[in-house]
Amino acid sequence: MKYEEVLDDLSGRGVLTKQWRPVFEKAPRHRFVPQQIWDQRNGRWRTIDRFQHPNRWYPLVHADEVVVTQLDDGASGGPGEVTSSGSQPTIVATQLDLLCLQPGMTVLEIGPGWTTALLCEMTGDHNVISMEINQQTAETHQGLLAAQGYQPQIICGDGLDGAPGRAPFDRILVNCAVRTIPGNWVKQAAPGALIVAPFRTDFTHCGLATLAVTQDGQRAEGRFQKPASFMWLQDHRPARQSLAIDEGEAPRTSTAAHDPVLIAENRGAQTYVGLRLPLVRMQHRWRKAPFEQGVADRLHLDDGIRSRAVVFCHPPHTVHQWGPRNLWAEVEARLDQWAAHGKPRFEDLGLAVEQGHTTATSQRCDRDRWILGDPSPA
Repeated sequence: MKYEEVLDDLSGRGVLTKQWRPVFEKAPRHRFVPQQIWDQRNGRWRTIDRFQHPNRWYPLVHADEVVVTQLDDGASGGPGEVTSSGSQPTIVATQLDLLCLQPGMTVLEIGPGWTTALLCEMTGDHNVISMEINQQTAETHQGLLAAQGYQPQIICGDGLDGAPGRAPFDRILVNCAVRTIPGNWVKQAAPGALIVAPFRTDFTHCGLATLAVTQDGQRAEGRFQKPASFMWLQDHRPARQSLAIDEGEAPRTSTAAHDPVLIAENRGAQTYVGLRLPLVRMQHRWRKAPFEQGVADRLHLDDGIRSRAVVFCHPPHTVHQWGPRNLWAEVEARLDQWAAHGKPRFEDLGLAVEQGHTTATSQRCDRDRWILGDPSPA
């Protein structure tokens, strides 16, 4: 697929608006993707070079897919963890539409790349500040942007700190997932500013949230807008070690009171429970039979310490649990809360930030609010 065909597809689906279509045409994606990208085949990562493998590089970059641009923070010999990528065009177009950006507005971006060029086209290079914690990544993207004539300010530093010397900002765009909204971003936002950020917990990818800053600049509040999966902002990555499993421990076996498919496939329920149990990890396992692909088979839960659970989605919904915590019982208790508070949909859930704390909110019930833990001092 050619880049123009991708844009036609995005426009046809209403994802790419008339305001942004000319901007995407002026700054095509392939000009802002590093020379070497990564592709996984048969469980192994392989580098694909733009000049050595053009027949493989361009189809990947022109596809409406995520492009992996870095593993293991650029270090060699690592486990193959994806630490930098280019978001798929659908998500980029969605982010920018939610940003409601107008020419001349100032923007703080967390995580430079192709999106930086699009922001420059819309609002002007001098209005764009982009932050990147990894020196190698910062230099790579600065070089790609400069080669196309773009001169935004790229700061190598922790995005959680923001850029107080250039504040206030009319818009803040975040290109990596966070588990709380740093107070620094709200402090550095102009009255009425918008913050568009991907939000995530260990339990689930929540999605893109849009928060509006109040006119007094003291707080921000908004809702989840679109489902989306992003890699973690570096400082918000889970600090997980290997589970301390007692191999001799017999499982506690029971039957689920709630159908596990609910938590696997209902995004509202999944997001609600994820916000209530942000440090519990859930992983799906899917059916492998040809006619059942995409059907949830079982859920794996763990707390990263000693407790874990396996829950089967097909009847009789058997549950096996190990360790001191009954993780599935905790999930079911949160599902009961979700039901008692009106079964909020994904779009009903949101976030509020005040005095450095991030609070989960629900439009279905004003009383259904709770503070999320903050791993950062901001």
